[in-house]
Amino acid sequence: MSTRFTAVQRFGADARATFAMLRDPAYVTAKGKASGATSTTPEVREEGDGVVVVSRRSMPTTDAPSLVQRFIGPTVDIVETQTWSAAGPDGSRTASVHATFGSAPASMTGTATLADDDDGGCTLTAAAEVTSSIPFAGRKVEELVRDQVLRYLRKEETVARTWLTASPGGPDGDHHS
Repeated sequence: MSTRFTAVQRFGADARATFAMLRDPAYVTAKGKASGATSTTPEVREEGDGVVVVSRRSMPTTDAPSLVQRFIGPTVDIVETQTWSAAGPDGSRTASVHATFGSAPASMTGTATLADDDDGGCTLTAAAEVTSSIPFAGRKVEELVRDQVLRYLRKEETVARTWLTASPGGPDGDHHS
């Protein structure tokens, strides 16, 4: 059993500038905070020609259905890992994406593609699959996870707009990477 989805995010900067933001630990923390995380721990490391971005977020489950709260508890610890390729000549990149949701019997795997578009900005396209092994309620859990991920991506896009239009290095003007 699995639930698939695709999400498209548009950014007002080219792929190189957007990727610099995506790998900035301060940005990873800011998007976690904007999503309602009670804590976010970013980890960014070079790996070969690519970059691995790991985000550990603790999220309250107060808005989740009681069935989900019964399985997970009052918070869920999300670990999201994005393994990015080296940049292409035009700054484009691809990533494999994997996320786990604490003790919940659910996970997400997928791909992301970051590429320039025709108006000077870029597009991040993610295709993912959520799986859950909960008998009888697995589909509902998958749909809940999908909906939460899509909500998170919308908030991330809002944070990114502010980040990219602020002074270099993000809203506070400091370079963090």
